[in-house]
Amino acid sequence: MDNLLSTNGLREKNLQLKKELDHAYELIQNYESLIAELRESNDSNLKRITHDLSNPLQILSMTIESLQDSPPKDIASALERMRRSTDTMTELIASIRKLRSTAASISKKTVQVI
Repeated sequence: MDNLLSTNGLREKNLQLKKELDHAYELIQNYESLIAELRESNDSNLKRITHDLSNPLQILSMTIESLQDSPPKDIASALERMRRSTDTMTELIASIRKLRSTAASISKKTVQVI
């Protein structure tokens, strides 16, 4: 009889451990999926920011070339275009820094399986 009880107890414990392992596996799959989504989002954001940075840089570069080739009598409009371009780049750089700090804080978190 003791042998039967210990066998049943072992079976119960085995089933309980299997359920816990299945749950842990499901959590790991969910975390892997979340990490993949975050990486894809991060990649997409970086591509967008890189693209967005190239436009104001191009405007700034063209304005500088224009000023070098033939300085206008009224330089205010050229300087205003340059200022807007640098403001846009500054905002985009701030976005990149925020994205980097968010990514860094996510990567520092640990996963606990309960």
